[in-house]
Amino acid sequence: MANSRKVILHPFTRLVIVVFGIIGGALIDDPLPISIYYLCCLLPLFYYMGLIKRHLLFLLFGILPISLSYILIYILLRDGDSEAWYMMWQSVSKILSITTFIQLGLSIPPSQLFGTLKSFGLSGDNLLVILGAFAVFEDVIGKASKIVTARYSRGFIRSRNTLNSLRQLPYIFIPLITGVLRGSYIRSLSWDEKDMKYLILKFHPRIEFSIHGIDITILTASIGWIVLAIYF
Repeated sequence: MANSRKVILHPFTRLVIVVFGIIGGALIDDPLPISIYYLCCLLPLFYYMGLIKRHLLFLLFGILPISLSYILIYILLRDGDSEAWYMMWQSVSKILSITTFIQLGLSIPPSQLFGTLKSFGLSGDNLLVILGAFAVFEDVIGKASKIVTARYSRGFIRSRNTLNSLRQLPYIFIPLITGVLRGSYIRSLSWDEKDMKYLILKFHPRIEFSIHGIDITILTASIGWIVLAIYF
């Protein structure tokens, strides 16, 4: 999914986001500053970069199921006492912070993907594997949307909205998995025929990265996250 604002982040900035996000998430234990930082800093960054819709989908399909599972576990095992709720809040907030930093750093527009990965020093088979992983992620999103559209056109969905789309999840998994596996197999055959390993060695991306205001803002926010983690 392309970034609607076409924000070009320097590869160094993306690397700092991921590394500092993981380190800070591992160090910090107090869920309150994590929640405040997420609401006041990370969410505005997602909005500015045009990634807020993708992040909301991540919250819906990633963080919400994890939160519900934690709630169920703590109710059954800890009888829902106050300490159990605090531990649940702490666990979910730590997972949310780390995964949000990773998503922010690795939400790379297709036009910047190859140049960014090359700037990380990736080449050969390693670069092909990472490119394939990004391709699979986009394939999952595209195929899921097509399956829901097909069910809508055949009359299985009366009105297309978020709630009805969520109800289609049990019907999506099997055709989605088979479709993604088939697409990945066809892609690997196509890449072998085109000798992609040789092509990526010869290809030099035209995009030029430089430090912009958004890079400085994100780097400052990442340093602030580490400082917050050390003090809390």
